[in-house]
Parts: sequence; C-alpha cells; structure tokens
Amino acid sequence: MFLALQLSVALAASNATTANAKVPPQYKDALSFKQVRVLEEKVSAVVPATWKEQSAPKGVYEPAEGDDTFSAMAEFRIAWLCGDGCKPVSDWAPVLETKLFKEARGWTWRVDREEKSASQRFLTAHAPNGTVVITRVLFKNGEARALYCQARLIPHGGSVLAHDPVVDRLVASFEEACLALTK
Repeated sequence: MFLALQLSVALAASNATTANAKVPPQYKDALSFKQVRVLEEKVSAVVPATWKEQSAPKGVYEPAEGDDTFSAMAEFRIAWLCGDGCKPVSDWAPVLETKLFKEARGWTWRVDREEKSASQRFLTAHAPNGTVVITRVLFKNGEARALYCQARLIPHGGSVLAHDPVVDRLVASFEEACLALTK
C-alpha cells in the first residue's frame, strides 16, 4: 500500500493533470482542478478550479453558486493541524485519529481506501447518507503541525442512498487532488 501512495504522490505532485484525467468526460465542464500555492505560499496543492475559495480561512474551497453536482455544504480544505497547544507532538497517530479520522471510523461509515506510512495517512470513507470524506495528512513525529487535505463531498439535495452515483464517479479525481499535496 505504501508504494501505491508514494507512486500517486510522485505522479501528481507537479500539477493537476492526474486529477483532471480522473474526471469523467460528462463532468469536465463542471469540475476541473488547478495547481496553487496556499498557506503563506509554503504549500503546493491541487484544488478544484471550478470551486470558490473562502476569504477566511484561506485554503478552504466550496462549490460555486449554481453547482448542482454537490451540496453547498461540500468542502475542500488544505490546512495545518496543531497538536495540543500547538506544541511538538511525539506521536501523531492518536491526535490524527481524534481530530481527523474519528468520524470516518464511526460504526455506520464504510472505509473504502486506507494507506499509512511513518509520515502520512490517507483515507477515503462513505457515510450512509452518500457523503464521502477523503483525508490525506503529512506529518512528522516531533513537529508541532501536520499538513492535511480533506475533501467532504456531499451529494446535491442530500442523498439518502448509501452511494450517490455522481459523487462516486468523482471520488478518484478528489483522491488524486489530495495526493498531490506537498510542503
């Protein structure tokens, strides 16, 4: 699994080409990705080009008004995560579990993809209402902050299905976007 994570990162890190290639043809007009520098220009990320960035906090994107692919509550976030008091964290595993992965490990969620290494974690999970959460974290034990990408894909109209076909078709492109995150 770790090799797949490294390979995806190496292929996607330079630009949004890989994420855009994963967007099915019928959605190319509604969704595309672009390479940006965020978080004080220290982070390179691939974000949805067709979504609008919130003015605060920086690094948070939401579907454009009139986008009928996702709910207006859908979100794509690039951010720093601090441990307690923003002090160095000797073991990030429990902090990440509590702050980023706990919801997706709930008894009603289904984990579709999970990869771990000594310096990163990646998870894609489905909720019973059709919501998909994709999270990738880059961290180093002993550092005070971890960098993460999280896509919360909520179906337009609030699906009550276990899977929303539109959201499911776009998961791979958002996974690639999160895998492109680099410091």
